[in-house]
Amino acid sequence: MAINRHSRGLDRRHFLQLSGLVVGGSAVLAACGDGGSGSAVTADTSSKLGEFLRIDQYAGKGTQLDLGVVLPSSGSGSAYASEMKNGVELAVAQLTGAGALEWRPQYKDNKSGDPQAGIDATKDLGLTGTPAMLCSYIADLGAQVPGIAQYQMLTLDGAGGTGTFAQSKPYFYGARIIIPDDIYPGTFQWFKQAQPQVKSIAHLTWDLGPSTTQLLDSSREAITSAGFSAAAHVSSAPTNSDYSAQIREIESSGANAVIISVLDDVSIAAFLKQYAVTGRKDVVFVSTTNFTPKTYQTVAGSDALTNYHFCYDYFDGTTATSDFGSYFTQAYQDAYKTDPTSLSANFYEDTLVLWECVRRVNEKGGDPSKGSELLAAFEANPVFPSVYGGSGAETGVISFDKSTHSVSKRPSGIYTQKDGKVVAVATFDVSGSDFRLDG
Repeated sequence: MAINRHSRGLDRRHFLQLSGLVVGGSAVLAACGDGGSGSAVTADTSSKLGEFLRIDQYAGKGTQLDLGVVLPSSGSGSAYASEMKNGVELAVAQLTGAGALEWRPQYKDNKSGDPQAGIDATKDLGLTGTPAMLCSYIADLGAQVPGIAQYQMLTLDGAGGTGTFAQSKPYFYGARIIIPDDIYPGTFQWFKQAQPQVKSIAHLTWDLGPSTTQLLDSSREAITSAGFSAAAHVSSAPTNSDYSAQIREIESSGANAVIISVLDDVSIAAFLKQYAVTGRKDVVFVSTTNFTPKTYQTVAGSDALTNYHFCYDYFDGTTATSDFGSYFTQAYQDAYKTDPTSLSANFYEDTLVLWECVRRVNEKGGDPSKGSELLAAFEANPVFPSVYGGSGAETGVISFDKSTHSVSKRPSGIYTQKDGKVVAVATFDVSGSDFRLDG
């Protein structure tokens, strides 16, 4: 089933929430924080990176270039900033250690979705001639988009992507799937092949005003187009912790599957715990929200998680299928004494994507300090190595659509937790292509 990724007209502030966001030498990696260095760890940065990337005479050895990095260093999303920054810092250290360009990250705070903070950050970076940028919160709810074009900064967002409202904008590309649009085709294939009892699908989301109506209407259309019945589509206030009314409506509509979007992990866990009281064992739950195992186990408990799954472009380094993915995972663990998350993986490889654009410009004898030349190098072949997917010596691939400016290839999947470990039950790419049952 094809999903029209241009058809949604969501308000940009609400869409942010709808998108699921509410190793030789050694180098020092700075801890999280806006601008400051904080504590530090040491990472192995040998030239092994050259086994996966093209480190040649055009790699920029001995040169420096500013890289804007706009993160939610304060506010409700600040817990994720360290994951993003760790990915950036590891990539910067590895590139330098491998004999390539030394990126100089210039960190700015978007205050977790404050449009003015994003505008100010973009202006500050633009006025200093910064040619490239990594950002989050869908270019801070779209507020950064005009400045990105004005100052000609090649920009990637590996946290929020383009959403739908920020597609096709000059100099701006999203480096992750569009949620929930891009998960529908693969999820519906999984229902048909692995969960044939699923005939009627409900949807639970947060009530965020008019945009919620648009999201739920879109969901109904996708469900019915795929040959299922659309059961109750309900919403709840973000401050709500009692889901009894929503559960009654879902139950009375005859749903045997529920898609959950927007809700944070604590709210989803509370909903699952309360739903378990019904005694239903046949209802399948699929959420599009970042999975945090400790929260789910603490709030919901194992019994309530029996039929719970989550679906997005999820990175699990413990099961990385390529040598590049394993290399990144081990280096990250060595540097930060913890496993990488999807956000840290995204910002790691996005930093490397922008470096590859520098290498391409150098190869042509151009000037990589100009964002316009970086953009031309990017769009000449918007295909890059990725820590997602791949097999053995063959790296994964991330590619971009030059029309929508969103990803055209990005491994995703449906996951659950078994015996304390996250396992894939199905994997697929954008729009459900390359679908495969696992587990």
